[in-house]
Amino acid sequence: MNAKMFLAVSIACAILAACGQRPAQNSEKQDNSESKTAVAEPKAELEIISFAGRELPSGMKHEGNVLNVIHYSDAMGDNYVFTAGRDFTSKDETLSDYDLYNSELYVYHYVTGEDGSTKQIWRIFDNSYECMDNTSVEIPDNSFNVTDLDKDGMAETWVLYKKTGCATDCCFPQEMKVIMYEGEQKYAMRGTDKVEQITEYEGGRKVTTSEGGDYKFDAAFHNANAEFQDYAKKMWNDNIIGITMQF
Repeated sequence: MNAKMFLAVSIACAILAACGQRPAQNSEKQDNSESKTAVAEPKAELEIISFAGRELPSGMKHEGNVLNVIHYSDAMGDNYVFTAGRDFTSKDETLSDYDLYNSELYVYHYVTGEDGSTKQIWRIFDNSYECMDNTSVEIPDNSFNVTDLDKDGMAETWVLYKKTGCATDCCFPQEMKVIMYEGEQKYAMRGTDKVEQITEYEGGRKVTTSEGGDYKFDAAFHNANAEFQDYAKKMWNDNIIGITMQF
């Protein structure tokens, strides 16, 4: 075999050998059929178990008379949030013949364990004391609720209440608050309700003027998501009218 023929045969063999080889595998490429991709566990969902009850498990200490109980489960476990109140009279130290009127409002959050143990997470307390006439700290209808607006499995507890003050102050805007808790984080919205005055003139013309109704978010609410702020504003506006006077 001459040199030219030997060279041609060598090249042909090399080409045939290359065609018979499989391409090299990329060692960094993940084999999806065998990989075990981590899957996030589903978040707990809010479940309302009972609403507007008055029964509590034993061991949940509180002051006042129980008014409303919401029992629910969420990421924290088995939860009870409830309101309680107490109205009572006391004597004026200087005018013993006169009774003074007092009102107290409480809101509690407890979590129960599988062994039946209970743990208090937070408590709200407010009051109106020593009024010559009737006074109250009260929650209007439909102003105590539990939500999960941000869908994170952690419930938000909402309560709006008004401090009506002493009865002699009835024609002025009264203190109003929205308090919300998500876990142990507190959010507060504070201000007053609104007093409206409608004056009717000759010819049937009516003019409405108002006083109050302003509010202020605390730092937590100010930095909260839009869902929280919008829900708080709706609660506020649903209860903003305190008294309407017509002349």
